[in-house]
Amino acid sequence: VHSSHPEGMAHTTIAGALAAWRIDDPDSAVIEIEDNGIYTEPVAIDLRDHQGLVMRSAQGRRPILRLLDYQAGRADALAVSGGSGSRFQLEGLVVSGRPVRLEGELARFTLRHSTLVPGWGLFHDCTPRHEGEPSLDIRAPEVCVTIEHSILGSIQANIDPVSNDPIRICISDSILDATSNEREAI
Repeated sequence: VHSSHPEGMAHTTIAGALAAWRIDDPDSAVIEIEDNGIYTEPVAIDLRDHQGLVMRSAQGRRPILRLLDYQAGRADALAVSGGSGSRFQLEGLVVSGRPVRLEGELARFTLRHSTLVPGWGLFHDCTPRHEGEPSLDIRAPEVCVTIEHSILGSIQANIDPVSNDPIRICISDSILDATSNEREAI
């Protein structure tokens, strides 16, 4: 895993790359995963106001972020929280086991060439493990979501519709799988 650190520092874990990013605290950065590895670790990203981060795979690679229960009784998502004007982009990755959760005042989330496994995972017969669970859990009332060339399960917006405007979600050239004809995709 490489970050956009001036020396191109290599890290063996995503947590290591994120720790270096937090210390450097740049206005914008790229964390690039250079292998096809399976990364089984908690991932929490907290962006300050007007900060941007891209987490992507290297060209020709397809790493997997496998999220597990790290805290008993609580599902641990890939949590992205941001301050005013903050941006996060996920590109070329597979995320399984839990959703991507957007929180705070995050302004923009972009998902490109990625898979957020519908139902968080599949059984041997290709049925979803958790068919009722969303792949994208939006709790950021001001976020603008762009999804391009990706596969994901349902999208759930957990915001107060009375005090907030509708969230802008733009989806192109992608598959949005509700995992069942009886379930809502968004």
